[in-house]
Amino acid sequence: MSGKFRSLATAALFAGVTYAALGGAASAQPARQPDLLPGAYVHYSIRCADASNSSLQWWNGQFFSAGRMNNLFPVFAAPGKFTARTTSFEDGKPITFQIRVLDKRTFEYDSAQFRYRYCPDSALPAMWRNSTPKPVVRAPVRQPLSQANPARQAERRVPGFPVSMQGTWSNKGTCRGDDLDAEVTLGKNSLTLYDMRGTLAELLATGSQYDARLRMRGEGTWYEAKYRITLLRDGQMLTLWNTAEPLSQQMSFFRSAMTCKQVRALR
Repeated sequence: MSGKFRSLATAALFAGVTYAALGGAASAQPARQPDLLPGAYVHYSIRCADASNSSLQWWNGQFFSAGRMNNLFPVFAAPGKFTARTTSFEDGKPITFQIRVLDKRTFEYDSAQFRYRYCPDSALPAMWRNSTPKPVVRAPVRQPLSQANPARQAERRVPGFPVSMQGTWSNKGTCRGDDLDAEVTLGKNSLTLYDMRGTLAELLATGSQYDARLRMRGEGTWYEAKYRITLLRDGQMLTLWNTAEPLSQQMSFFRSAMTCKQVRALR
């Protein structure tokens, strides 16, 4: 299976990251958007009640979304046909999707093998209900919480993550009563997130903000990733943002030894 469709087949592991989009590129004019019902779409071979990470896609009237796949903003090509250009989540290579809308409840990527049909929220497993991402508007990139104006500070190249950042950090998903738990582990020259491990290629520091370029490996594939990592709250909180994908959400992590009560006090 190609990297292009491996992204589709392994969709939604990172759904919590891509769904809460911060802002970004404008989509096609509304009159030329896919005429699809907004909501969840499940691969045609899977029952709505059995929808899972690998079979779900979302359409919110502006872009298609799934985990391990950058949001797809369709561009009108012909009646019922659209193209969407993006880069591979795994290796950063450019990808073009051909999207065909069959009716208001059905679409496919490139061929009938990747056909999806609409499933109402009530028919989905409870964990996937009310998960359709909200449309985004063009917005400025959020400034790091730690610096009012980091551009005024000198940027410097550093040999590795400082000791204050090294170790395992947790996003404490269960402290929010949700199902998304994640950990990120930083070594002096490495970053591990979920099942992906990266080796540091370059690290630029501006105050307590670090822009890292890493050589990542996951699912047997090598690719380049760029993260902005910021140390906050006197070293007790760390934020991680995938700068290669402006629509991704900034994630917050806390020292793994902290209790939920301590985490709530920092938020």
